[in-house]
Amino acid sequence: MNTIKFCLKCGHPVGPEDKFCLGCGANIADMQAQQGAASVGGQNTVNPTVQNTQNTQNTQNTQNTQNTFQPQQQGFQQPQQGGFQQPQGAAFQPQQNNFYAAQPQAGFGAPGAAVKTGDNWFKKNLKLIIIIASVLVVGIIAFFVIKNVFFKYEKIDAKDLIKVQFNGIDSAGVATAKLNKYSDSTYKYSDATSALSDYLDYDYDDYSSGDDKDAVSGYFEISEKKLLAAYKKASKKDDAVKMRNALLSENAGPDGKGGLKILINGEEKNATGLKNGDKVTIKLEFNETYLKDNNIKIENAEYEVEVEGLKTGSKVDLFKGVDVKFTGVSGQGYAELDTSNAQSFVRYSFSDSSAYRRLSNGDKVVVVARLRYAQAVDESDPQGPVWVEYDGNYYTADKATEEKEFTVSGLTELKKMDIFENIKIEYRNAVPYLRIAKINTDDCPQEVKNGIRFYMDDNSKDLKVGDKFTIKAYVTNAFTSSGYEPDGQKDEDGYYFKEFTVGDDAPVYLTKNNSTAAIDKFKAKYEEIIKNTTDEGIDRTYVAGFSAGGKITGMTFKETKTMLFENNEASSYSTAKCWIVKQYVVTVATDKETKTAYALIKLRNPVLTGDEASFDDRSEINIYSSEDYLSRAIDNYNNNYTITTIGSAQPATTTAKPDESKPDETTPGETTTTKTTEKPEETQAA
Repeated sequence: MNTIKFCLKCGHPVGPEDKFCLGCGANIADMQAQQGAASVGGQNTVNPTVQNTQNTQNTQNTQNTQNTFQPQQQGFQQPQQGGFQQPQGAAFQPQQNNFYAAQPQAGFGAPGAAVKTGDNWFKKNLKLIIIIASVLVVGIIAFFVIKNVFFKYEKIDAKDLIKVQFNGIDSAGVATAKLNKYSDSTYKYSDATSALSDYLDYDYDDYSSGDDKDAVSGYFEISEKKLLAAYKKASKKDDAVKMRNALLSENAGPDGKGGLKILINGEEKNATGLKNGDKVTIKLEFNETYLKDNNIKIENAEYEVEVEGLKTGSKVDLFKGVDVKFTGVSGQGYAELDTSNAQSFVRYSFSDSSAYRRLSNGDKVVVVARLRYAQAVDESDPQGPVWVEYDGNYYTADKATEEKEFTVSGLTELKKMDIFENIKIEYRNAVPYLRIAKINTDDCPQEVKNGIRFYMDDNSKDLKVGDKFTIKAYVTNAFTSSGYEPDGQKDEDGYYFKEFTVGDDAPVYLTKNNSTAAIDKFKAKYEEIIKNTTDEGIDRTYVAGFSAGGKITGMTFKETKTMLFENNEASSYSTAKCWIVKQYVVTVATDKETKTAYALIKLRNPVLTGDEASFDDRSEINIYSSEDYLSRAIDNYNNNYTITTIGSAQPATTTAKPDESKPDETTPGETTTTKTTEKPEETQAA
């Protein structure tokens, strides 16, 4: 056991079992031997009282020293001048309170020697201490630099961000690649529910349903637990969410916009035509600076994936075994689909429900094929390749719906016929109010009668001589089925048409310009009316509105004037466009006396058609008892008609009952018509 308490060289406390000074490394046994020799050499000169006093002082100094030096806990410090505070008071004894002033008799070396020894050690090792301190500082700095440069980034393998899928049939497979994340709406909902969960102190992370329940990359998760498990550098959820949102940001794109971009075999589209065992190259393009600013570093951005999982099947030709048959005559042919040898999992139809009728050689028809129960190989491209399972087999096609064009051929060619050649135009009214009334086909071939429908293109206008009008023809199946087709022009609606001109032979109403030359053409009609009126009046007392006052025995009509009444407000719909009117002086003979009367005979709407004259079978005869009544009747037309006097007066026409006492005589300028009647014998009184 050591008896020395402090090192004699450096003053470091010494434990009872220490072999060497922990402060300077001095041998403790040597110090004990040195202390023992010093004690023996000074025994005869020291007063026991003084020795006890010194021992007491040494004990106090030892306690002070123990309170002053704690090298095990605080580390060695070199004693500095003034390092001990001098106690205040008159009883102060430097030898009792200053460790370095201890007397050699107490077992310590000279105080000056102890201080000098510590200074020499520091001076001797100062460079080493500075070097060690510098190395420590540099090491600490290097540690933080390395930590910030090499350990601050969240290193993410691109494979952990991308979901690659293979769909379809072997040799016609499709590779798709997309970020293995939830939908955008999922993250929006997650942000809202996260804010709500913070407010309510409730975890809303596990809310997703449906497709969003499928596993996604941990780097795109919404659950706090899963996010922190993925982002090792994040100490809390907010840090992990920030890094996740950086990956989802538009700024993460290679140009700082558009978001992360995935290329398959160098293109931004799916790889097609694949078979199992093929290799596809996946490349993730990104904005490296932006991601590093968010403590993310993408690794393995380009890698290969082997194609696998494609179904064994075959590519199908949707039109295999499909045929179109054409029957009939050209112009009215029919198309019929023959799918007896086609695939039963494909449905066929014409693109237009009316496109398979009324066909001519050279026409085109389009057939549509639709693959039943087709599923898109790539769900993001519903118009792209599809596959179908049928009867235990797998088939694929470029599209679910395809079209194919077929050319019409093999129809019987038709003979040409001029369908307008023998038609006749029948008119209604007359010029200048002429309209087409009917297209007469009585003289046409039977094929035209049975299979052609004629009609006036525009029958809303009044026609006159020289005007042009168009007749259209609708060709029915009956005509073409008979082996003919029209020889002529078609309009934009597919109707045949021909232009006609109103000729000089068209019916024309009498006018002041043509009536003078035509008036004689109506002479026979007037004579017929006079005869019929006389026959009706003989033996009667009343005829044509005239009361004779006795039985009429004869009537003589002497023409005095011929007039034309033209309706000033006439149109094609007017009943009376004009009248041709003859005025007569009528001598009426009765069994009592002879009277003079006045008559008007009117023919309504007189018409000239070539050399023929006609009217609309409406004629009137009125006999008036005085000339005044006659004038009044004419004046009634003056309001709506223009009255023109035409021609010259004609000889009188006489119709009389024969006189048995006189022979028949004919007065010049008069026509006499007689009706034979037996005069009843008078009955005499008995």
